Amino acid sequence: MDDVKRKIIVTEIESWKRNQLLPAHYCDFLLNLYTEGEVSSSAEGLPQSSGAKHFLWEKLKRFKWLLLVLVSSLTGIIYLAYHFTDFDPTMQILFVGFLFLLLLGTGAWLLKRKEPFAHLFMGSAALLLIWLAFLLQFQLGDGMDSGLKPSFLLLIALLWLLMGFIFKVPYLIIGGEIALVLCYAIWLYPQIDGESIWIVQLIWILPMIILGVLVWLRTTILQRWFPYFILLIVLMLFGPELQALYLSNLQSLELQLFFLAKTLIATVLITLSIKLWRKRK
Repeated sequence: MDDVKRKIIVTEIESWKRNQLLPAHYCDFLLNLYTEGEVSSSAEGLPQSSGAKHFLWEKLKRFKWLLLVLVSSLTGIIYLAYHFTDFDPTMQILFVGFLFLLLLGTGAWLLKRKEPFAHLFMGSAALLLIWLAFLLQFQLGDGMDSGLKPSFLLLIALLWLLMGFIFKVPYLIIGGEIALVLCYAIWLYPQIDGESIWIVQLIWILPMIILGVLVWLRTTILQRWFPYFILLIVLMLFGPELQALYLSNLQSLELQLFFLAKTLIATVLITLSIKLWRKRK
């Protein structure tokens, strides 16, 4: 290959490396190939022993503006957090809401770039929603002594599910489903206290069957999210047994028999669902 073509190719590969169109080690390999070893594959002339340090430095350079913004924001946030109780409730809600949006936006941006520590920001934003819900509940005059109200728990569950589906974060979807089932259990508790085990089972299993039929009929459309719906169905299947732990009128022997039977049903359900999902995938 003549020098002109080689220089053109080397320039193009270096452009790929600068713009991160290919991983750096791929570009280094191609540069070594076309320059016959004149370009070191270990971070542009750095010795091999400093490869880890160079990798860290490259990461810092890629996110220098993000780090600058985060450090500046955290400085202000720490100062405000120190004086948090001096603010009126409305300012506290605005402060936590801003922090939630900052973490969510940063996490979404990092997820788009497929950075692994993006989940640190997404998880922090999800947990911050709980704090925000408590502040809203306190602002509305409900207090915090009795814990989070079902309406606010439902809001958290729906927001977690929405975030999970939009940003494709599995643990937010699972957390949202658990919160949703917990919210349903709290709402049912005062209405079914004193009822028989069969009534409790019916109240839980009827909506589970309706959800299962809808998912079964729309498996092709919901294919991507099929496992999460199956998990929600399984949680609802065991809902009566979990809630019965707080109902004093139900017999433990009945609960054990139902739990054993449902364990077998859940095993068969999950096995068939996996086969169906793989078949239609």
